[in-house]
Amino acid sequence: MRIKYLYDILFTLSLLLGACSGEESTYEFPQGNTAVGFSGDIPLTRATKEYITTDNLENIGVFAYFTHGDFDQSVATPNFMYNQLVAKQSGSGWSYSPVKFWPDNSTTDRISFFAYAPYVNDVESTTPSFQDRGTAKGFPVLTYIVPVGENNQIDLLATTPVMNQNKGNISFKLYHTLTKLNIYVKSNDDTEGKSVTAFSVSGMKSGRLTYHAPTTDTDKGWKWTYPSSDEKETFITDITNFPVPNTSTEEKKLLATFFLLPNGEGSTFSITYQYTAKGANDDSITQIIKMENQSFPSTDNWIPGASVGYTIGIARKSISVMPEDGPVPWEENTDSETVNGTVDKQETD
Repeated sequence: MRIKYLYDILFTLSLLLGACSGEESTYEFPQGNTAVGFSGDIPLTRATKEYITTDNLENIGVFAYFTHGDFDQSVATPNFMYNQLVAKQSGSGWSYSPVKFWPDNSTTDRISFFAYAPYVNDVESTTPSFQDRGTAKGFPVLTYIVPVGENNQIDLLATTPVMNQNKGNISFKLYHTLTKLNIYVKSNDDTEGKSVTAFSVSGMKSGRLTYHAPTTDTDKGWKWTYPSSDEKETFITDITNFPVPNTSTEEKKLLATFFLLPNGEGSTFSITYQYTAKGANDDSITQIIKMENQSFPSTDNWIPGASVGYTIGIARKSISVMPEDGPVPWEENTDSETVNGTVDKQETD
């Protein structure tokens, strides 16, 4: 009882200090009895080069803002959770540490939640990066730098914000934020033995994803902005000798899949391929063809959550580029995934 009484005094004092200064209180544990928890039936499997679905989502990162009254971006800070790891456990359920509690004062106190996936330890990784914990105010901002290597790129998801909550169930809806770019190759002639030895894409290097309060039912609650439209990077594959179909009647083959920022303006690709031809003395000669800074058609289709495809037709000394039908959602009818969060009722001493 004595410890409880002392905590009540400190809690009241922190409220008074916050009211006098006009700033949000920075204490981490509101004096409530119900833990903020997460749950959902999502298996623990993940494929790095595949897009994330409810079948392979392992974890999310959460920012939560405790406020006295509704969220005010001029003063609100991520004082309740800052890039909090929330991980799926073996079997079922989600967990995080330390456990946080809903505020007991439901009249004025609120918590607003923002999340992304997969979780990134901002101490060990630089993308995405976040506002500094000590100075961050307002809606979260994620700065994303696209990894150069195709095999290191990820499917980055962001949730629609869940604003001004004080109890009840929480449902996070996650959306794919990037454009998935599928590159196919096929033959434009009947030359045998063609192969791609190098392929790269020049695209937007970095962008900022900023959350905002949704204003409509279809508002996802975040948008991309870019430091400069001229800030490009070259994204590469690790292929060395990818075989091209021998005849123009054969099916196309998937060469590479990139996860890129949804801004295709000015994006280009470079390709190097080779084939073997007969020389004047009937000896074999390897011809190497390099095509650089080739334009993509229909780059206005590079939108968040879209899967965009291009088929590069390869002949002896020329190529063609045809966009696939699209853009199409990454799944059949939706570009979002849902993670259900519930409030687990736990009694405290």
